Amino acid sequence: MAFPKIVWPTGGANTITFTWQPLQLTPVHKEAVRHDSIASAGDQQSVLERIENLQILRMHFIGTAALENNWAPFFDSALAGTAFDYYPDAAVGTFTTYHLTALAIEPQWDYNDPTEAVYRFELAMRKQLP
Repeated sequence: MAFPKIVWPTGGANTITFTWQPLQLTPVHKEAVRHDSIASAGDQQSVLERIENLQILRMHFIGTAALENNWAPFFDSALAGTAFDYYPDAAVGTFTTYHLTALAIEPQWDYNDPTEAVYRFELAMRKQLP
């Protein structure tokens, strides 16, 4: 099994081929988008807009060079709302198209190895509907 890859924009020419498997890809992560109103008497009214079905991709072991040269252009595109294709196995042609749900991506420093700093980050992805 090959490592995953991301192609952006969807069907485009920009590619990130992973050098490590994602640490974790959660199959189900749900978040409600709703508005609650609580009266002074204690009655609650909730208006549900939708329930988000997300996938959370946790990446570790990303070096400074890879973060700046490969991931940063993808972050810029995805944060602007561009759809991207996620291939769980780069050797197989099946993919799912996603949108990034976060309004910010904050890579966290993990440690320094002998040549560069190593980071981790998390992507919350929403499947694009047809």
